Amino acid sequence: LSYKAEESNTYLSRDGGLSWSEVRKGVHIYEFGNHGAVLVMASVNSETNQVIYSLDEGKTWQPLHLDSEPFNVTNILIEPTAVSTDFVAFGSRGQQGVIYR
Repeated sequence: LSYKAEESNTYLSRDGGLSWSEVRKGVHIYEFGNHGAVLVMASVNSETNQVIYSLDEGKTWQPLHLDSEPFNVTNILIEPTAVSTDFVAFGSRGQQGVIYR
């Protein structure tokens, strides 16, 4: 394991932590929704203008473009019970906060 961002990748377990598979290169923030049926993820170490989502437990990913200008993602949130499919991504662009739903 490494604390260096350039040596870290993002992993996902589909069996309660018994086994893990790499789903993305680099460090990402993620959130589950709809009781785990939807997974939304974004890079946290570089600016981006999109999040990616999976509807099949992280086996395939689709991009969702949020803006034409990149921003730094701080977090991705869903309501506390995680039953919704509505997510909020927020972060910053320069000194200005941005939020996308």
